[in-house]
Amino acid sequence: MAKLIAVAVVCAGMVAIYKIVGAAVQDGMIAAMLTLLLYLPFVTLCARRR
Repeated sequence: MAKLIAVAVVCAGMVAIYKIVGAAVQDGMIAAMLTLLLYLPFVTLCARRR
């Protein structure tokens, strides 16, 4: 019985970590896209000036 509980806890922990990491990666991707969109105008302006 204790083994089953331990396995269940480990599985739940793995799923929680996977979800947290997945959410962090998604947030990171969204943040990267937003920063790229914000930097693009500056980059184009600098490119035009040169």
